[in-house]
Amino acid sequence: MKLAVERTIKTIASVLLLLLFSSFSFAAEDIATSQELDIYEAVFRWQFVHNASAQQQRAQMYFIAVGEKDMDPSDELLQRFAGNIPPVRKLSDSHRVQGEGILDKKTGAKGLAFRATIMQWLFDNTVIVRGGYEEGDLSASVNTYTIMKEHGKWKVTNDTLELISHNGASQRIDRAPGKTRRRFALALVAGARRVRR
Repeated sequence: MKLAVERTIKTIASVLLLLLFSSFSFAAEDIATSQELDIYEAVFRWQFVHNASAQQQRAQMYFIAVGEKDMDPSDELLQRFAGNIPPVRKLSDSHRVQGEGILDKKTGAKGLAFRATIMQWLFDNTVIVRGGYEEGDLSASVNTYTIMKEHGKWKVTNDTLELISHNGASQRIDRAPGKTRRRFALALVAGARRVRR
């Protein structure tokens, strides 16, 4: 009987510990998700103001995507841009029309597409993000952003232009220690595509 009670107590203790660690895991995941949303929001807000598009803030719509596969942002991230002018929508709400740019599928409103992918966590308060904008075959960029958390808020501290494309001509910015070397190439496809060395 005593042995059965000990086993029951051990089983209950094991289950409680499992539940306790699971709740910490979910809490840590929520914090990571919240931080990622804060980082994406900081990057997109930076891109809206700091891009080389012809439209700039005169675009009628902004379309955003996250991750390496240009996935639609979560509703929670989109909600952070409620009331933004111009309105912010999912990238899947747009399509590219050659010679016209990025257009809203429903209204035909002209817009800009923005992308961001968290590439590397350097420290708890420093992240590298790859992203940029696209105006269809009119212009596009690829940038690398350094994002730092200062005083509880994530902000872009460095914006490095890696590739820019205007009207089909791409300019890749190659950096070597101590000097900057520029190389031009003709883009063979619409939009910004990485020019191979």
